[in-house]
Amino acid sequence: MNKQNKKTMKKNYIYSLAATFITAALAMGGLTACSNEDLVAEKQNATQAQTYTVSIPATIGGEADTRAVTFDGITSTSTFSTSELVYVYNKTKNAMLDGYLSPANLRNGDKVCDLNGTLTGTIEGNDRLVLLYNQNGTFYTDDPLSNNYEYDNQNGVTPLDGATAEVVVSDYSGGVLTTTTTASFTNVQSMFRLKFTDGSNDISVKRLNIESKNSAIASFFRPLYAVGYQYTYGGGVTVSPASATSDYLYVALCINEALANGDELTFIVLSDNNKLYEGTKAAPSGGFMNGKYYYNTTPITLAQSDRIMPTFTGASAEPDVYFKYTINDDPTNITISGVSKGYRFWLNKPATVTLDNVYAEYDNENFIYGNGGDLTVNLIGTNTLKCNYLSCIAADRYKYNLKLTGNGTLTVSVNPNFSQRCGLDGMNYTKDLNDNATTGECDVSSQLALDPAKTTVIRSARSGNNSAGWTWTYTVTTNN
Repeated sequence: MNKQNKKTMKKNYIYSLAATFITAALAMGGLTACSNEDLVAEKQNATQAQTYTVSIPATIGGEADTRAVTFDGITSTSTFSTSELVYVYNKTKNAMLDGYLSPANLRNGDKVCDLNGTLTGTIEGNDRLVLLYNQNGTFYTDDPLSNNYEYDNQNGVTPLDGATAEVVVSDYSGGVLTTTTTASFTNVQSMFRLKFTDGSNDISVKRLNIESKNSAIASFFRPLYAVGYQYTYGGGVTVSPASATSDYLYVALCINEALANGDELTFIVLSDNNKLYEGTKAAPSGGFMNGKYYYNTTPITLAQSDRIMPTFTGASAEPDVYFKYTINDDPTNITISGVSKGYRFWLNKPATVTLDNVYAEYDNENFIYGNGGDLTVNLIGTNTLKCNYLSCIAADRYKYNLKLTGNGTLTVSVNPNFSQRCGLDGMNYTKDLNDNATTGECDVSSQLALDPAKTTVIRSARSGNNSAGWTWTYTVTTNN
């Protein structure tokens, strides 16, 4: 899934959940005993935004928390700093307050401070305020529920160490706001110290993917939803060092603790020599928990993966957490050859892809997907694609065409539940156009040939069954 799709998923989910949250927030409001005059004064304040001078005592971290740890000379945000900002959300009013607070009067090893500043907004007594510390996502004052801590792209050196606290307004008279309690910050993630070996030598990490068996790792965390709410997708995060390294990596993982029990982390490492390694680490009893520091004293042993990176030319790209090559060249013109296992290609522009004697396997997705324009596949020699999915090669069938050219064969094997697409998919080759009811050999040149006057495309008889899957071979002949 690309970044734009992820952000679209985030936004769509916000709107579906926001109404529920707002209703709950309004239901939390209450009245304290007071005179009629007091009620009138409170009501007037509630309808007008005002600016308040604020000073809130605050503490952060303990010995078990990530903020109390220095990582081998690399210090996380383990203490308060006068340069950091704290944004404030009025949970009772469901609104961000304009302005921010800054740590001041640091003491007790910089773990205690006063959060000082000015805030503008509508505030009443007993309002609950959520304090957001080290908020690293794009900050939306007009859409506070969208604010989040991002975890899905880290560098392994600069630890992400966000925290939240909640306080209750005790007094706001005279333009000075005070709270009933100290702001006690709680970490919203844990820190992991990681290093890897192949059993003999340390692995130089070019890219690290961390996945959770229970999908318990949050790609991002939105603290302003219901307490503990975390939104996850893809089951993991990506760590991309600035350059390949065999040193320890420091990674922040936000854990959905409701899914943590019995969890297991899978580490997938791409080394500096483009070899792939995989291994697992079981969670301790009760599962990985937020606010902890998991300090691996010895490297984690990984085995070389059975995934095989494809050979391709014409573009410069590296696979993401889903082992997907995303290519944005305009126009795209690449050649794939040799063996590929566990990798796929996502093309964001009109593309011509030459398959030169390729053998490829990929589960649960297309091997090649044209997302940004018509897709042309040029065949050389014998090519075999196996995808446990509805098709092996596809263009967006609502927008773009898929065409074949060249001289060669293309054998496609797909999931048994999707025989109606005959292994290929495009606006010009849907189940309504591809004669899928014909199980014998047929000429599909009119649908698939790039130039029907010069190119013939013959689809073989269907082979296979509803248990093992279905296979077709396309023989393409072009008369130049």
